[in-house]
Amino acid sequence: VSSYEAFIGRYLENFKEGTSITVFRDSTLTDLIFDANLVARHSPQNLGFRLRSSTRITALDTTLSAAAIGMLPGDIITRIDTLDLRYYHDIGSLIADNPGKKMPIVYTRDGQTLRDSIVIATIEKESEDGTMSQTGRIGVAFGESEKRKVYFGAGEALGVAFTDAYDYLNQNMIGFGMVLTGQTPAKEAVGGMITIAAVTGSIAQQGFLKLLILIAQLSLILAFFNILPIPVLDGGHISIILYEVIRGKPLSLSTKLTIQKYGMIFILILIVLVLYVDINRIWG
Repeated sequence: VSSYEAFIGRYLENFKEGTSITVFRDSTLTDLIFDANLVARHSPQNLGFRLRSSTRITALDTTLSAAAIGMLPGDIITRIDTLDLRYYHDIGSLIADNPGKKMPIVYTRDGQTLRDSIVIATIEKESEDGTMSQTGRIGVAFGESEKRKVYFGAGEALGVAFTDAYDYLNQNMIGFGMVLTGQTPAKEAVGGMITIAAVTGSIAQQGFLKLLILIAQLSLILAFFNILPIPVLDGGHISIILYEVIRGKPLSLSTKLTIQKYGMIFILILIVLVLYVDINRIWG
């Protein structure tokens, strides 16, 4: 597979039979098989592991200590205090639990090892119950890997677009099936207008390109939903036409109106249920 999203899609598609994956470990390719029975007892999307971000700095807060000592995007932190580092997750608790403390720091830049001391800033934060607490920050953001631009010709770009769209839609179709069969709770997988508004606002802050991708993804989901054989939707109209072709004569107008009426009732009930899930997720 070429991406984590594609991997998740294929995993969800085959998890009932158990999934064999090949990983690169200690310079050797190793085959692993997930226990399908164990997976079935939990959320299928939860594989029991997560991708780790490297300690390569992708962004800096110019008001905090990392920028103050001259660190730059692209620097890789290899040691803080006595802790040798490989992943961002190794740093989080160390920084958060030591506000105001001065620590030695080692990082690399263009293959050169640099050493300095850094004072962890003290940040006041408010918890959900209204109490105040202190946490540490040095003002850096990390990425999963160093990003690079890849350019495609028109034909290649079209092929990549179709592949990505298929993987995304396939993943959502599998998830939709899991909700219908009760394998995944609706409250964990379903989002309505409130969720879309919240996600859109967050994504919009990350730039126009990310927003454009989100719009494309929402359009794919709407297109998939629209072709379901539900009256009042395009899929419902197509189903009625096919039935009339097979039957050899059209349905009466009153029958069509009745079908459309119950289809509209179903859609309205679905909207209310999704809205309830949204509200319950936020205030429940």
